[in-house]
Amino acid sequence: VASGSPAPGALLLHADGLLRLERVDEALEFFAEVDPELAPPRLIARHGELLLSLDRDDEGHARLEELAARDSFDALIAAAEAYQRSSEFERAIPVLERALERQPGTLDALFWLGAAYERTARREAAVSTFEKTLEIDPDFAPALNYLGYMWAERGENLEEALRLVQRAVELDPDNGAYVDSLGWAQFQLGRYDEAAIHLERAATLIPDDETILEHLGDLYTVQGEIDKALDSYRKALDLAGSNAETVRRKLLELEQDS
Repeated sequence: VASGSPAPGALLLHADGLLRLERVDEALEFFAEVDPELAPPRLIARHGELLLSLDRDDEGHARLEELAARDSFDALIAAAEAYQRSSEFERAIPVLERALERQPGTLDALFWLGAAYERTARREAAVSTFEKTLEIDPDFAPALNYLGYMWAERGENLEEALRLVQRAVELDPDNGAYVDSLGWAQFQLGRYDEAAIHLERAATLIPDDETILEHLGDLYTVQGEIDKALDSYRKALDLAGSNAETVRRKLLELEQDS
C-alpha cells in the first residue's frame, strides 16, 4: 500500500459501515473513488453486490466478472460469496468450482457449492458435494444441517436425515434453523410430540421465519390444534416469504374445514 493511502481493511470497514447505515449514494461514490489496485477482493465484491441489489445488473455482473478474472483463490471466493448473497447461484457455481481447483477440500467453498447445486435443482451434485464435505469434517454443522434438511423435506433417508440434524443441533444448540430441521425430520417420521418440542423452540429462537411458522402450522394441523395452526399460517403469510402461495392454500383449506 502506498504511503499515506488507507489500508485495504480500513477501506472495507468504511464501505461496510456505509452499507449498514443504508447510505447507498455515499457508498456508490466511495466505490467509484477507490483505486482498484488498492481494493481487497471483498471490497470489489461488495460493490458488485450493491449494484446487483440496485438492479444495475450489467454493471454488477461486470464488476464481479472482473474480480473473478483475477483468478486468485481469495478473489474467486469473494466473487462467489457476492453471487450467493445475491441469489445468483448459476453464476456462483463455476466460480466456486475454479476456487476448489486451487484449494481442494476448502469446507466453506464446498458447502456453498453444494448449496448452489441444490438451489439450481442439481440435487445429485448437491448431495455428493455435501457428503464430500462431511468426509473431510464429519462435524461441519452447516453441511450436516443442509443435507439432513434436504432429505427430510423430501421424506427421503429419514433416519439418516434425523441423525445428521441431531448432530448439527448438538454442535450448535441455539441455532434456530438447525432446531427447526430437527423438528421437521421428527415430524416427517411421525414423531409429533418430539417435533413439537423442537419446532416450538425454533420459533422462539427465530420468531419471524416463515418456514418455521409453516412447519408449526403443519404440525398443529396434524395434531388437531386448529386455532394454533391457523395462527401459525397467518403469521407465516404476513411475512410474504417465497412459499406464500403454498401457505395461503393451506390456510384457506383449513379455514374451510374448520
